[in-house]
Amino acid sequence: MLERALFLVALLSISWIVFGDQFPFVYLTVPFLVWAALRFDQRETAGVVVLLTLIAVWATIRHLGPLVGATPNESLLLLQAFMGTAALVALPLASVMAERRSADQKTTDLHLQLRGQNALLELRVRERTRELEDAYFEMVERLAAAAEFRDDDTGEHAKRVGEMSAALASNLGLAADEVELIRRAAPLHDVGKIGIPDRILLKPGTLVPEEFELMKTHVKVGAGILSEARSDLLRLAEEIALTHHERWDGTGYPRGLKGEAIPLSGRIVAVADVFDAIISTRPYRKARSIEEAIDVIENGAGTQFDPKIVDALMAHLGQAPSGHFADAGRI
Repeated sequence: MLERALFLVALLSISWIVFGDQFPFVYLTVPFLVWAALRFDQRETAGVVVLLTLIAVWATIRHLGPLVGATPNESLLLLQAFMGTAALVALPLASVMAERRSADQKTTDLHLQLRGQNALLELRVRERTRELEDAYFEMVERLAAAAEFRDDDTGEHAKRVGEMSAALASNLGLAADEVELIRRAAPLHDVGKIGIPDRILLKPGTLVPEEFELMKTHVKVGAGILSEARSDLLRLAEEIALTHHERWDGTGYPRGLKGEAIPLSGRIVAVADVFDAIISTRPYRKARSIEEAIDVIENGAGTQFDPKIVDALMAHLGQAPSGHFADAGRI
């Protein structure tokens, strides 16, 4: 709008100069015709041509400006020269520019259409990826539940160990994505129990040495089930399954790792697993109180458990609302 206002002011000013003296009307108006053709659409350019033509006709009739003293033939020749200039310069150029603008607009529209299609495609890919991830996580959860089903027919122990392990990892300052990975991987810690006979797994009394040796193989069975995985989740689950029965003092199994040689994930799940196992009912024993579980964990700090993780557990218990663990003993 501003450009068009400036154009009109300039056009009228030049027209006044032209018709106030002996300036060549045609040559001074050509730049305006080119300006209009390049910057305005065809309808506006045609309007400029009509306006200049009317000015030229009026000047011819009144013998103004460059037409002063001209004969009728000379005036007619000047008018024809101007109209020829308009026909040869402004209108064809305006047509070319209109076609170019139309092509540019089509290109812009095509780009916008492609951008919209790409956005829609990306949305569908994200939705499909989310569906696949949900299905993958559901299969992992079902695998964990299957491992727990024989000695915990609700599968809640595995879920609680996952949540507890995530809370401990968070209290230890791990990144959010690492916390979430541990939360999903920890429930698979005892997947190897699938390979342990019921007569040992569900035995109500104390295991004899031969039975205990067989029971200890569940960590290697679990690691074997989860081995050679390509996902970070299953690789972490393999690490947890293999190391969550290692002890801080090096007397655990299967490899007798000691201290920080035990992977952090195994040390975290070791605390969460023992705590929840103590306060949960099993076919072969009743649940014990939270106070008893705390005593066991605190007494094991520095021998069975990493002291830092025991501290993280105490901090978590202090943050948990009253009655948070009340259901564990009834499950």
